[in-house]
Amino acid sequence: MHSACLPPGGSAPDGVGAMQDARPHIVVLIPTYDEAENVVPMLEAIDRLGQRDPARRFTSLVVDDHSPDGTAARARAFAGGRGDIHVLERAREGLGRAMIAGCRHAQGPLRADVVATIDCDFQWNPDDLPRLLDALDAGADVAVASRHAPGGGLEGWPMGRRFTHWVANTVFATWVAGSREVLDHNGNMRALRVAGCLDRIDWDRVPVRGYAFFNWMIHAFSEVDARFAEVPVTFRWRERGHSKVSFTLRHARTFARDTLEYVRSCLWIRVRRRAAQR
Repeated sequence: MHSACLPPGGSAPDGVGAMQDARPHIVVLIPTYDEAENVVPMLEAIDRLGQRDPARRFTSLVVDDHSPDGTAARARAFAGGRGDIHVLERAREGLGRAMIAGCRHAQGPLRADVVATIDCDFQWNPDDLPRLLDALDAGADVAVASRHAPGGGLEGWPMGRRFTHWVANTVFATWVAGSREVLDHNGNMRALRVAGCLDRIDWDRVPVRGYAFFNWMIHAFSEVDARFAEVPVTFRWRERGHSKVSFTLRHARTFARDTLEYVRSCLWIRVRRRAAQR
C-alpha cells in the first residue's frame, strides 16, 4: 500500500537532470538529535561513497528532531543548496516517528529506489553500506547490518550496555516476540528496497514511536514476504557526542517510555504471529 508523503522539507527535490539519471537512486536516511559534532563528517562520508561508487546515485537525507545544538543548521550550511543533500527538520516525536517521516520523504519527493539507514554517530561504519546494497543486488529486499551474524561483533561496549542489548535483542525480540528472520533486530543500519517492500508498508499503521521501530519493522517486512539478508559488521562505541538510547539522567524519561513501548510491541508482535499461524 502506498502512503501519502510528507510535505518536502529542507532542500528542493532533485531536478530534471537527476530524474533522467538511470542509476539506482540510494537515499541515505540519517536521523539526528544533538549530533552537531557528527553530522558534517557523516555527510562527507556519504559523499565519498558516491565518489567511489559512480554506478549508484547517492542522496543524503538528514531528519532532525529539532536539535537544540544546531545539528540541522550545520547540515544545511554544509549542503549549501546542493541537490543531493536534504534536511527535514521536525518537532521531536521520537526516533521511530523520525524514521517514518524520512522513509515517506525518500519514497515520495526524492523518488528513492533504495532507502539506506544509518545513525549519525559512526558506531555503524558508513563504509559498510555498499555491502548492504550488494546484498540487495543479489536478491534481498531487506539487508541488515548484523552484530550477531558470523563475522560480526561489538567493540568498546561497557558491560551494562551489552546486557541491556542482550535483553532487548535476544530475550524480547527473539524469545518473546518470536522474530527469527534475522539475528540483529534493533540496529539502524539497513538497506531497504522500495519497490515491492517499502511501498507495501502502511506507515499510518506503524504503532511505535521510539526505538521499538526497528524490531517492529523486521516483523512488518516479514508480513509482506520480504527476503532478508544479514551482513556481518563490527559495531563500535561512539567517540563523539552522547547516546540517546541508554539510561542516563539526561534521557531517563525518554528511555523509560521507549523501553515500555518496546516491551509492549514485542508482546503485540507475538500475538500477531500466533494469529497468522492459525
